[in-house]
Amino acid sequence: MARKGFSVVSLNISDKLIPPEQSIEGLEGDELKEAIKDWFLSNFEDPAESTPYESREGGYQYIWGGPYDAREQIEGYFGDAIPEEIVEAVVQDLENDVVDWAPHGNRIYDEDPPEDDYANLQRSLDILEERLAEVRSVSPAIGDNNPPESIGVPPYTSDDEGEIRQLIKLLREPEPVLSQNADNILQAATLFRTRGEKIRDFFTAQGKKFADGFSGQMGKRAADAIWLGLAAALLGAYNAVWSLLSHAMSNPPF
Repeated sequence: MARKGFSVVSLNISDKLIPPEQSIEGLEGDELKEAIKDWFLSNFEDPAESTPYESREGGYQYIWGGPYDAREQIEGYFGDAIPEEIVEAVVQDLENDVVDWAPHGNRIYDEDPPEDDYANLQRSLDILEERLAEVRSVSPAIGDNNPPESIGVPPYTSDDEGEIRQLIKLLREPEPVLSQNADNILQAATLFRTRGEKIRDFFTAQGKKFADGFSGQMGKRAADAIWLGLAAALLGAYNAVWSLLSHAMSNPPF
């Protein structure tokens, strides 16, 4: 799946782990424990955050690498510099919630970044259009697929799709046209943010349950990957609009 408005084709995962924010030299006890835990969580995340989940394929699909073991990663990075009892305490804390880990999103980078903010926006819109097409092929709100009543449908309708496509068309205008109407366009672009947040929040609570309910209809195209891809593309497009036009607003909110 794509992450935050970028195409998987141009994304890669950095093999280099992000170092601790501060030196661990001289730290002891709880301070050292928290520093190691913070380091780990800056490099790895719960796969539920953004890793595609496919019921028929046995669960999470670790497209960026993994699953990773917390103990192996901590000992592999710090070696003998950390006392065993600290490593054990950190691992126990981490594994209270998650046992198998995925790479953190901040380690994923774009191999072919856009040259400027306008190019970034246009690229984000291209990705958003791809995600709209994917969702249209499986959406219970648009087609004939009906989920179990206990699951409900995502907060997305054919009217929402129409409004999003109209906004995309508007944002295809040349950069000078967009800049001249920055206030109105930025206000309109909040549609991307609100729709993206609603879809993301729905799947935070319902995603796996929804995906399991549709696994027979969707086959290998897991529902959560498709819908979370749309949410990420909407939020990525909003951020791209903001990056391009916020400086041109007559009354910026800061």
